[in-house]
Amino acid sequence: MLTMIATDGFDVSATTAIRVPVLLALPTLGGVLKERAQQPEGVVLQVELPELRIPFHATIGVPVLTKIKGLDRHEWSLEMRAATNPSVYPTFHGVLALEPVGAHACELQLKGKYAVPLGPLGRAIDATLFRGAAVASLQRFVDDVAFRVAERVRASQVM
Repeated sequence: MLTMIATDGFDVSATTAIRVPVLLALPTLGGVLKERAQQPEGVVLQVELPELRIPFHATIGVPVLTKIKGLDRHEWSLEMRAATNPSVYPTFHGVLALEPVGAHACELQLKGKYAVPLGPLGRAIDATLFRGAAVASLQRFVDDVAFRVAERVRASQVM
């Protein structure tokens, strides 16, 4: 069950499967999240322009600083904001949870609020030009974390 953090903004969520047991993924996930939060240059949230229905092939990336705090054994609160000029970029506040799915897999779930800056102008830009960017970039983040967890668990099983 996800704990929600109250903040203004739009509800967003992203989910992905990890094909390793939750008991193996859990300690690995904690390490991956700690590494991500300690990166001095921040994590880069990315979105491909075709995902935004823009007919050019390019990637937009924004380095973000991530604050992560454990809420309980299976949940972490996340706060993401741009590493530079944070007042002109959206922010995200939410909860990342790891849930078991049977005996041999688990699911990484991210749910929270995506807040757009610049008032009505920012909301208009987000609803038109950048429609879908929040979900796409957060899904890419969740997929990347899940991939790293699965890769490390599998590598530790080979040793």
